[in-house]
Amino acid sequence: MSRFFTDADEREPIYEFDPNEVISDTPPNVVWIRPRMNLAQRSKAQAAAFAIDKNSGEVEADFGRNGIVLAQLNILDWEGPDFVDANGKKIPVNAKNIERLVGSDPFIDRVLEEIATRNKPKKSNDPKSQDTNGSMGDGATSLSIPTSATAS
Repeated sequence: MSRFFTDADEREPIYEFDPNEVISDTPPNVVWIRPRMNLAQRSKAQAAAFAIDKNSGEVEADFGRNGIVLAQLNILDWEGPDFVDANGKKIPVNAKNIERLVGSDPFIDRVLEEIATRNKPKKSNDPKSQDTNGSMGDGATSLSIPTSATAS
């Protein structure tokens, strides 16, 4: 995977359990996610947390909605025994079904944590980057005040 570019069809599996480590007759559930979001997708996820009330015109925050949209933008596919209906047919991967998943199970919570981790902005090593304070030190202030300025 490129550090700068991802293909639209690129995807990464998140396994419910490692079939090589867990002895089970049942295969693991697998959720396939995007390696990381692009700027447009990230902006859409962030904007989902806010809406304008039609009556008052006030901005309202709904941070739960942000998690749902984040899942909808990143979950690309799924497979496994818990992703089939009573007839054994695969449950479709769509926005409505993804919304139903959010908050439903510890495995899905782990998938959402993985999505969040993969999409955290990386800190720059460049001291002139806007995500640093310009100090190469441990965060302590580099400002030195001469004793003559503080002496009375």
